[in-house]
Amino acid sequence: MLKGMLGKKIGMTQIFLEDGTRIPVTAVEIGPLHVLKVLKKTEKKGHPVNAIEVGFDVKRTVKPELREQFGEDFSVTKALRLNKPNYGQVKKAGFEMKFGFIKQVKVDTPENFEVGSILTLEDFKIIKRVDVQGVSKGRGFAGPIKRHGQKTGKRTHGSRFHRKPGSMGPSAWPARVFPGKKLAGHMGSANVTVRSLEVVRIDVERNLILIKGGIPGANGGYVIISLA
Repeated sequence: MLKGMLGKKIGMTQIFLEDGTRIPVTAVEIGPLHVLKVLKKTEKKGHPVNAIEVGFDVKRTVKPELREQFGEDFSVTKALRLNKPNYGQVKKAGFEMKFGFIKQVKVDTPENFEVGSILTLEDFKIIKRVDVQGVSKGRGFAGPIKRHGQKTGKRTHGSRFHRKPGSMGPSAWPARVFPGKKLAGHMGSANVTVRSLEVVRIDVERNLILIKGGIPGANGGYVIISLA
């Protein structure tokens, strides 16, 4: 049984229940996944982990016309825009294509999965809730109010601290700023995991699931969905 799947965030919309209740949802495209490697009981911090390595979102494939046109001078790595290590990783599984997202997902029994097979949403039995992991939107350089939600200063005449940080600590002793102080800096572009999100609807034919609320990342970003 698959414990996780790779997907792509399509965007947000809304659906209405039979009683008229409006629910905001995020549409996520799930699979199909191409199995590249089967890992049996890989040690991770002393704990055995069963997982498979899969590729998602085919970007480029080798066209037969190019092979006939160039003959012996045909280079698969140039056609796929892959370096030799990445092409070797895909070639071992019997594929000649470039994937946009390659990750490992946990499984119960790796023996049930074969290298070169293709997994769809039907192989991922979602119950009711899932955990979603993705890269949050990059906000660039942000101040402490936007980045950490700190309080603003007085909006009155003469105030010099409308959106500036206030006191950062004692001046006489220890006369320094302690590590971990919440200050301005780079915001976003970090791995974020949102847990126990409700799955509202599943569309197997179009490989789509609708998740209640928002998930990390911009539209078109890759996410990892695992059972909650």
